[in-house]
Amino acid sequence: MQGLDVRTSGLAGLALGLIVGLWMVVATVASLQPIFPLVATALQLVVLVGALARMRAEHGFAQQLAAGMIVSVVASVLIFGESLLLTTVLFPDALAAMRAEVAASMPDASPAELEAATAMVAPVPQAVMGVVGTLVTGLVLSAIAGAFLRRDSSS
Repeated sequence: MQGLDVRTSGLAGLALGLIVGLWMVVATVASLQPIFPLVATALQLVVLVGALARMRAEHGFAQQLAAGMIVSVVASVLIFGESLLLTTVLFPDALAAMRAEVAASMPDASPAELEAATAMVAPVPQAVMGVVGTLVTGLVLSAIAGAFLRRDSSS
């Protein structure tokens, strides 16, 4: 990957991680967790398209895909740490409220079913889901954006 613009990708990843971290706090304070993934995906799309658009003249599809993944990897490291900080230090009761919402939505569930349904509502699993979501979304969005941006620059 000679010539890959790692600096632009890294800075975009830092920006994405910080923006999503800020959105995490806003979503928690304003009880907007149900729309958190949708807004986080939109933020990721904007940052990825912006970064890849800056590189489209010099880089082919594979390099744009790699650059998008660098953005997503850098962001996911920040998002993991921010998620742990949010759920263990800043708002330690936030996950308890989420578990209560899950339990309230399953009034006829047995204790074992409730335990299974709420097992992932813990700091580390939530942070890991944020990382996986960021990486998978980054791969898909980078592939789509890279294809369209390459097509746009060659026309």
